Amino acid sequence: MPGPRDGAGKGGAGAVKSVIGAHLFLEREGSTLLSLRHASVAFAGGEWHALAGHVE
Repeated sequence: MPGPRDGAGKGGAGAVKSVIGAHLFLEREGSTLLSLRHASVAFAGGEWHALAGHVE
């Protein structure tokens, strides 16, 4: 198994980027809460979606 790259753990070129995403589904009496994306956003503008977020 390969070892860590030079500079790993110190940021910079050897760093490994991780992205964590989460979706939240809130439901009451068979209905699910959705959010409407603003029409000007780059991805799926004007569409309904589950509440979500990400951290980079």
